[in-house]
Amino acid sequence: MAKNITELTIFVAAPSDVDAEVEHLRDVIDNLNYIFGEQFGVKLRMVHWRTSAYPAVGSDPQAVINEQIGEDFDVFVGILWKSFGQPTPRAPSGTLEEFERAYSRWQASPDEIQILFYFKDLPPSRLSDIDPDSLAKINEFRDSWRDRGLYCIFSDSQEFAGLAQRHLGKLQVNWGKTWGRGAPSSDVPQGLPSAVQPSERELLIQPAYLDFFDDYEENLESALAIFARWNDATESLHSDLQQRIASADKRLQAVQREHEAVAVVDFVMRPVQRLASTLRHNMPAFSNAHQTAKRNLGLATQDLLENYDESDRSHLERVLRTIRKIEQDYSGGLEKLQELVDTMQSFGDQFTSVRRSRRAFLKQLRVVRTEMRGFLSSLRSAAAVIERVIG
Repeated sequence: MAKNITELTIFVAAPSDVDAEVEHLRDVIDNLNYIFGEQFGVKLRMVHWRTSAYPAVGSDPQAVINEQIGEDFDVFVGILWKSFGQPTPRAPSGTLEEFERAYSRWQASPDEIQILFYFKDLPPSRLSDIDPDSLAKINEFRDSWRDRGLYCIFSDSQEFAGLAQRHLGKLQVNWGKTWGRGAPSSDVPQGLPSAVQPSERELLIQPAYLDFFDDYEENLESALAIFARWNDATESLHSDLQQRIASADKRLQAVQREHEAVAVVDFVMRPVQRLASTLRHNMPAFSNAHQTAKRNLGLATQDLLENYDESDRSHLERVLRTIRKIEQDYSGGLEKLQELVDTMQSFGDQFTSVRRSRRAFLKQLRVVRTEMRGFLSSLRSAAAVIERVIG
């Protein structure tokens, strides 16, 4: 049977200096839709002027954005760092104007719109990026929140993603219960039937880290399959290469013509060239799987630090064992690749084709090493978090 899905619109107001956070927010919304969308019948859709507005004329650029975006959104997300944004005829900045429009809606109907605001607390990397006037306006605006409610401070994109997924996730599963159309009025008792209330409340407070750990493992499956093929090919090639080099050394002593020597060298280097081609062909999929896995791993550990439940200990111990196994396998794979390189160094340096093939292989190997070492670093960081949490 088809299930009715409600779509909530998330309007994001943010200057360009927090574009990284805006992109992380897209990933967070995709993850929340995957985890909670079908289960609760509520999906999220992000709206941002860069992707939702189109060329048009009006009294001013912000007025065009206001008209095109409209006010029919359910959640307002504001993000500020070091830029307050460009002034408009009606407000000190476009971001502030968008906030005030949303805040006016909330004042008129607080159950129909939610407002989330985040401030990034990270010093700019260059002094030239500091605009004292802009920072003063941001601080003044942040101070005004003392009379309005609560805001969040974060230090980097990863922390922001963790906060956003938790906050938006709660709004997603609460829609129609504590806020939004169909929610009980704030002046009416909101108790649910006893047979329903406990299970729903458990769902609302259940930490998301287990879902993110599961997603991380699912994302990693394709990378591990590629690695297993590389590992088998490297081990097989190492043994084969040693035999080929031993045979070639004898044959090279007997050859009298240059083309005969070239044929012997090609016989040795051909499987090396095939492996280099395989590494190059598989690298995009390998890297993409790692990036997706790392994102979910980061979200998982962020949520774990704040929402750990002792009843999840055995699950986390299994995750930790899996991480240690991958760490061991990847480290072993890197050692095998280095052994292969060492074997290659012992053969035919006087031949141009050997040097060319070796350079091509080493170039691809550096890419593989960088990718694997970067992922190993993420695994070790996650393992450290899990160990610290579970004791």
